Amino acid sequence: IVDINNGTDTISHNTRWQYLDGLTYVDDGNGRLFVANGATLTIDPGVNIKMYPTRGLYVEGELVAEGTEERPIVFTSYRDDSVGGDTNLDGDPSFGSGSPLAAAGGDWGGIYLDHASSSLSYVTFRYGGTFLDDWGGLLYDFDVPHLIHAEASAVSMREVTLEHASHTAVFVDRDSSLDFDRSRIHAAERGIDITADVPLEMHNNSFTSTTISALHNRGTADIDARRNWWGDDSGPSPAGRGGTVLG
Repeated sequence: IVDINNGTDTISHNTRWQYLDGLTYVDDGNGRLFVANGATLTIDPGVNIKMYPTRGLYVEGELVAEGTEERPIVFTSYRDDSVGGDTNLDGDPSFGSGSPLAAAGGDWGGIYLDHASSSLSYVTFRYGGTFLDDWGGLLYDFDVPHLIHAEASAVSMREVTLEHASHTAVFVDRDSSLDFDRSRIHAAERGIDITADVPLEMHNNSFTSTTISALHNRGTADIDARRNWWGDDSGPSPAGRGGTVLG
């Protein structure tokens, strides 16, 4: 196990989290782990990252997480024993609906991109969406219930899986750009929620078990969302029986 926190909450220079067989990166800090403006965090294929409650990655620089089909990158809860073993040493399998200690949406914060850029491929994000911050030892919720939040950022997501979010899988805000292709959203209240007034395209994706909406465009720009799977052959709701598309 590698302790990501290691006494600091800021990555201020270019950093690489390298893959070693059997190694898991764990962050048991509170609030935001910053990637500062001008710094790039690069994550190698095959790396597993486990976050403790309230912890999230806040990126003002650049995030490069490019896995492969054979060696995907995983961001998940400290309670998720399906990757990296029993990190929290509770002696329980801690995954699957039959376990009372199972990992669940909101176990950790998520990824917040603030005037940042990111390239994400073959990455799985699961069980996030409760982002708290630490101010003088006092933890407070700064109202980001999203697994991925993009604010005025450029985001590329290809072959990415987002599942078991506490609320929203991807929130696209304030003139952000999103390249979302060949990816999967499963088990979230909202799949992709957009307030940015920028034309976006998303194709060849899968949206399943989104209980409120699969896609909601609250902005004024057009969204090209053809050639996606909405969970049913009839297409998205309200015209079909799949996930709801609004806007």
